[in-house]
Amino acid sequence: MINKFKSVKMFLISVALLACSFTANSVPTPTPTVVSTSVPTITATPRATSTPFYKVEVGKTIAVKSGGFSFSQINGYKAWKEDNTGAYLANPDRSVNVGVLAYPRPSGATLAGLMSNWRDGFKSDFDEVNFAEPVAETKGDISSLSVAFTGIDKKIPMEGRLTIYEPQKAKLIYLYTIAYGDQRWQREGQQVFETTAGSIKLFTITALENCPTTKNENYGYRKTNPIKIGGGGEQEGSARIANYLNALLGRKGEIVSYNTGKADSYAGIDLDVYLLRIGNDHKGLYFDTSNFEELSVPYGLSCSAPLPGKPDNGTPL
Repeated sequence: MINKFKSVKMFLISVALLACSFTANSVPTPTPTVVSTSVPTITATPRATSTPFYKVEVGKTIAVKSGGFSFSQINGYKAWKEDNTGAYLANPDRSVNVGVLAYPRPSGATLAGLMSNWRDGFKSDFDEVNFAEPVAETKGDISSLSVAFTGIDKKIPMEGRLTIYEPQKAKLIYLYTIAYGDQRWQREGQQVFETTAGSIKLFTITALENCPTTKNENYGYRKTNPIKIGGGGEQEGSARIANYLNALLGRKGEIVSYNTGKADSYAGIDLDVYLLRIGNDHKGLYFDTSNFEELSVPYGLSCSAPLPGKPDNGTPL
């Protein structure tokens, strides 16, 4: 069993959250593209590989309604975390970890800038990390940027790949696979990555019926009335906020993008502030991660998936 599994999990969550902290000045503004209404399937690039020691087969389909995509879970892999950002999975001995996540593209961010952010995070958390040259592809209405990497984690060799997909008029999809142990990538991880990539399908993000929308026009918009989301720790609180924000939609079904704002406080309670962009409209939301009340959607917004429930005492591994 890989004893660093929990810290790897929290690292990957934190890097994904950090990707949403880009501002418009972080990276160049991307060139506008022609919008298409087709909903294609993401396919992996075929790569030469030796016969794996492990037979990889797909099982049930996991649909992430707030992300607008589904994918096939690998048989024998356990989805140990599923929420509105996506799913994290691992094989029985946790030597191969998979994440399939969706986040709105931060205003002004490019695939190259977001990939650089992930690479910096890996370099700060793991030892002897080496990256191949990123590979850019465009297939139909989907652009992508992929990078392979190797490194050392607590003296254990690791190898993996990260791909960021950019469907037009949809959220970004992040797919990563990390394999621990000598030749584990060649024996299992690579095929898991490519099989998962080939199973990803896109669909239109739609509003949830009976979305719990508040009638209080100040809810979340003022620090005197923050969204009491709970958390049980700074990192878990941030993950719960991302889970909540990823469920939000504009009144007309627009995708909501967000960046972190300057932290604030009220009545002795620290508050997290997030800046939302819905079309040309901008809003700020205040979150209280120290307390919890049943959650609602702020006035004037909707949601595509259920909101987070009451926090538990920790995520089982």
